Amino acid sequence: MCPIRARHRLRPSRRRNNEHSGDFMKNNEHRPAEDSKPVAMPRGLKSKMRTRKKLIDSVQRLIAVKGFEQMTIEDITNGADVGFGTFYNHFHSKEDIATALFLEKNHEIERIIGAINQAEQDRALSITYVQKLFLTQAIQNEIWGWFIVRSHASHKAMSDSFNEQAKSDIAEGVASGRFDVACVEAAAQITIAGLIAAMRNLLEGQAPPNTVNNTIECFMRLYGLTPAEAKDIASSELPAYVTALFHVSEGTS
Repeated sequence: MCPIRARHRLRPSRRRNNEHSGDFMKNNEHRPAEDSKPVAMPRGLKSKMRTRKKLIDSVQRLIAVKGFEQMTIEDITNGADVGFGTFYNHFHSKEDIATALFLEKNHEIERIIGAINQAEQDRALSITYVQKLFLTQAIQNEIWGWFIVRSHASHKAMSDSFNEQAKSDIAEGVASGRFDVACVEAAAQITIAGLIAAMRNLLEGQAPPNTVNNTIECFMRLYGLTPAEAKDIASSELPAYVTALFHVSEGTS
């Protein structure tokens, strides 16, 4: 009889433990894990990042207006509305900050081209969209346009990056059978030189009518498309997702 009574006496305590355990789980099931709490950025770091961005934005405007060689560190800090010494908290020289800007812009350009290439399987169409986007944006955003033109002329790293991207895209078109190009490297160099020249003419207001489509048509014929097909594809309208890519990139830069 004792063992039976003992078992009966133990049952309530087990229920109480289970009940308490259940209450604990209920109380904690909506409690966020410690690791899931967002980590706030330190105030000092936020301020430092804002200042760095102001300096980089100032450099982009100055390269667009004056060119890299003509701008000074004082120009940069005045444009960013910060003290002269603040510059050296972020960069060692104007070459250093220019490199940071070029890397940032190259990343944006590569992201845009990559998104278009992923959306369009036809390399002739994707390259048309990229070329048309850059030429039209140069008209609509002169600071951006002049930055591209002048940085291409003054910094080999920027021009090399443009050429490598053009080579990659044209080579993909050749590999897929879409293009017929004997020398991809020469075609890439001609493409970038032609785009920069057309962009400069557009920015200076000296471009003849229909420059954008005519320039792209020439490139398509260079890549081996028939005259009729080159003309047709060069006249393609930019889809909304393409122009949105540029605006998103500018808004987050």
